[in-house]
Amino acid sequence: MAILEIAHAAPTLPPVPSSATSSSTTAPPPPTQSPILARVDVELWCEVTNAASLRSQAIAAGTATTTTDADEPAARSPLRDILFLDADMIASPLHLRAALTRALAAREAGTMRTRTIGTEVTAALSPASTNVAVALTHFGISDACSNVLAIRVLSAAQDNDQEEEDVDDLDLARYIHGTRTSLDRLGYSCDVPRLLAAMGLSSNGATRDFAGMSMRELELVLVEAIALKGILT
Repeated sequence: MAILEIAHAAPTLPPVPSSATSSSTTAPPPPTQSPILARVDVELWCEVTNAASLRSQAIAAGTATTTTDADEPAARSPLRDILFLDADMIASPLHLRAALTRALAAREAGTMRTRTIGTEVTAALSPASTNVAVALTHFGISDACSNVLAIRVLSAAQDNDQEEEDVDDLDLARYIHGTRTSLDRLGYSCDVPRLLAAMGLSSNGATRDFAGMSMRELELVLVEAIALKGILT
């Protein structure tokens, strides 16, 4: 399990004192730390054999009613807050972090275009389309998916530690039949041609040879595309 702390993209600089002058030789104070938007639990699973079951369970959990009758609440599915993504469609941890940052910043600003933070992350991964269903088709898990990302957005770091305890209690090995792998290996199985097509960056007719880029160059292009979604299109 990897816990990522997602902060605003740019650090916040402290205000310059009004008494400061251009001739002052005092070193400027260091930038303050960017506020934490959320903590995110991310697990990478390889050689998964039950993606079809995971997909159906996740759909059922997301559409389940909240009560069984007027007096007794229904049991909340442990998978209700889990976002499953096709790991073959993620180029690197930075690529994933860019989508998480965009989605969480939208939640913080109250400008989310989807109903849940999970679908907002998926939509952020798909700058070529504003259709959430298309994004889910490209980046969500399919029945044949063998490399899976399991993501759960937790509280901001300044909140209490109760959710961290809850995360420790949720063992996804009970649900995912595969091998839990270090997040550092995210991107090793990336299907670059399929990712480029989903991102609207296919080299067919394009002026840039995206397919000929190094993974580092491609990573930066993907992050830029996510950051600029809705601005240049």
